[in-house]
Amino acid sequence: MISWLGLKPYRCGDCKHRFYAYRGGEGSEKLRSAEERRIMQLRRKIRWRRTRGELILYGIGSLIMAAIIYYVLHQSASSGE
Repeated sequence: MISWLGLKPYRCGDCKHRFYAYRGGEGSEKLRSAEERRIMQLRRKIRWRRTRGELILYGIGSLIMAAIIYYVLHQSASSGE
């Protein structure tokens, strides 16, 4: 339910306090410390790396699939002559 509202759980590394903040709330006045902002930035960076890696893998997979389809269609077209 909370994720539907755009809130993500975070935990302060110093005091172990658990809190919820909006995904884009790094500059929010409600954050407790600079440590919490650092945690949010780190999580965002990790999520972007994962997303970027997935996009690269999907792109490579799409290119391989396109090459296979091209090869199969090219073979069936040349064998039909």
